Amino acid sequence: MSRNGSGTYSLPAGNPVVTGTTITSTWANNTLTDISTALTGSLASDGQTTATGNLKMGANRITGLADGIASTDGATVSQVTAAGATYLLKASNLSDVANATTARGNLVAAKSGANSDITSITGLTTPLTVAQGGTGAATLTANNVLLGNGTSAPQVVAPSTTGNVLTSNGTTWVSSTPSSGKLLQIVQGTVVTTSTSTSSSTFVTTGITASITPSSASSKILVFANTALDNSASGRSGFFTIYRNSTNVIDSGSTSGNGFNGVFADASRIQTALSITFLDAPSTTSATTYTIYIRSASGSIVANQSCSGYVTVMEIAA
Repeated sequence: MSRNGSGTYSLPAGNPVVTGTTITSTWANNTLTDISTALTGSLASDGQTTATGNLKMGANRITGLADGIASTDGATVSQVTAAGATYLLKASNLSDVANATTARGNLVAAKSGANSDITSITGLTTPLTVAQGGTGAATLTANNVLLGNGTSAPQVVAPSTTGNVLTSNGTTWVSSTPSSGKLLQIVQGTVVTTSTSTSSSTFVTTGITASITPSSASSKILVFANTALDNSASGRSGFFTIYRNSTNVIDSGSTSGNGFNGVFADASRIQTALSITFLDAPSTTSATTYTIYIRSASGSIVANQSCSGYVTVMEIAA
């Protein structure tokens, strides 16, 4: 009957024989055929036989094994433990992949916590979540603002319209149009201490200036300008105004109007401080320069004589 499934071989019926038993061809053929079948199912020591099932070692070792060569060969202990081996040792492998804590503890490098062993991660097909130290997103749109969102992927706020500001609605942050009348920015021009003299009947620059770049074309620009005007002698008069770039903001752009203010004295010389507050609407987001200009109505006049002049500009939300 060959082997019984547990590896035990038993002779077929009619065995063993006793003294005096007549040996017949039937008995001999059955017995020898059964023994032949059992031997054929055994592994030949010279390697001719291919195993047709798993080898059950019963907690015994395979000894005298040669080092493996092909990828399907068995590896010896010396191959696994040799220096430079490409096999994982128990001391540095994920020996318990079902338990993350145990697996990390078995690793020699890249253990949990702060380390300098991991320098880059490639091949990830799913972004790391926030809980894992990532963002939960494969890409982040340029110039968007990221907002915390617990363990979920961050919320984003896009810049939206030019001139918008980041504001709170009491729950989160949003990109919104500035409220009307809010101060958006302020620029103080350089304080000028030198004077400018002219007898020109058309406006000339004093060099007292300030430049601002509005964040929105709908913004207003509040201009504060301060200087002093000296008529140098009796009977002389002059005017002062503000130019936006190359345009007189008053007098309908005229180069020889009366401006915002002036000085005149019949009987004596007079020097007076002059100040202007003017709300302009430049309708642009380009750099805009505001400058104090002066002109003479008669004789020579001097601006900024023995004083300091300056221009301050403020952007106000429309």
